[in-house]
Amino acid sequence: MSIGGTKETKLIVIGETGSGKSSLGNFILKKLNKFKVGDGANSLTQETNGGYGEGDRKNVFVIDTPGFNDSNGKEKEKKNIEQMVKYIQTESGIKSIVICLDINNPRLLNSTKTMIRIIHEIFPVYEFWEHVCVVWSKCYCYTPQNVIDKMVEGKRKGYKKQLLNFAEETTGDSNFVIPMYFVDSSPDEGVDNTRSENEIISMLSWVRTLPSLKNKEVKSIKFHNTYIETKQETKIVELKHDRIKLLINKLQREKIVGYDGSINYTEWTVVKSKPVTEKIPKNLVGASETKLQGLKTEIGDRKFEAVVGGVLNYDKLL
Repeated sequence: MSIGGTKETKLIVIGETGSGKSSLGNFILKKLNKFKVGDGANSLTQETNGGYGEGDRKNVFVIDTPGFNDSNGKEKEKKNIEQMVKYIQTESGIKSIVICLDINNPRLLNSTKTMIRIIHEIFPVYEFWEHVCVVWSKCYCYTPQNVIDKMVEGKRKGYKKQLLNFAEETTGDSNFVIPMYFVDSSPDEGVDNTRSENEIISMLSWVRTLPSLKNKEVKSIKFHNTYIETKQETKIVELKHDRIKLLINKLQREKIVGYDGSINYTEWTVVKSKPVTEKIPKNLVGASETKLQGLKTEIGDRKFEAVVGGVLNYDKLL
């Protein structure tokens, strides 16, 4: 699609609540109030939506997305994600994913990683990361250039390894570079913000060189992954001089990892039991049940079974 003979430039802006996503979207489009702007922890962007810019940005289409870590809670976040996925799938010609990060954040948060994973499910291409750039927000226009230069170097050192490791998790590839831009998208009225405007011009010039991403239909988003964990529980049932009767229980629980990185567990439940009678090794013959319980606590249930069964020598354990 083109507007006025110029091909449109379409991009998605993602980021944490309070990172300045919506302000950045307005700044890119040269429209002050296209996207509602919140006040930090309280997000005003509750639905994914997009719009065209004005003037020389009339061919630029920005998609604004709700932030993670929203004050409205996890259930609302899930609905926001579902609506976002549906919206993005109706939009063709998307060229770039812009990650909006607060210049003051020292690390890439799990919730931002989750949002990127979801976007990658929609665009599951090998060169996904070739379409990603980072815009550092709240890089105020009155900040001296030498300080900006130090910020660039600091962010390059601090984030490069994080992003490359994460990229390898998603696509298996870490052989790429990510363009970075430093922007004050909410300058005070009347101040010179030419530097930020030039950063956006540079970003859009790069985006226009990219081919459009091809999306795929995502029928549902997995909001959590469930993993089965097992462990052994060894109970002393009876102790008679050189013989010990044990009850070996196999326990199981679910580890539930949420889309936001949260981890929850179900209760341990016994799924299998087996009675065992062992001949105690000579060095433990005559030991009291209290001493053997203490040994079990010290070395763990599974190794305790092996020690009293003569398979492991306690003296050989670290």
